[in-house]
Amino acid sequence: MKIFVVLFLAMLPLTVTENYEGEWVYESSSTLFSLTLYQEGSIVKGAHSSIMLNGSRIDEAMDDEMTLQGSIENGELIASIRSAYSGATGKARLSVVGQDSMYFEFVERPEGCWIPDKVVLTKLK
Repeated sequence: MKIFVVLFLAMLPLTVTENYEGEWVYESSSTLFSLTLYQEGSIVKGAHSSIMLNGSRIDEAMDDEMTLQGSIENGELIASIRSAYSGATGKARLSVVGQDSMYFEFVERPEGCWIPDKVVLTKLK
């Protein structure tokens, strides 16, 4: 019986998918950047809002528009993100750090976008 249990457990997938779903926010004296993410398995979609230079530059998804889409690979979310300001698309790496923080950085920054290069966002409860 013990051998059967060990064999059964060995057949289970060993990957644990991080939870990216929810609302994430970064705020500084001149920047407000947020992500609203939806996750189904290892696929993540969502929208962003970025208000920079004290509100003089806004890069924000409209209505139900999805501006971020990617998949979780080796514990990181690799996603394409489209600037609502310029329309250009880039690539970002996101990593959940603990339960309430997520690191965001561009791997390929879209031209003409008003989104921070790299920040740590906090999950809203």
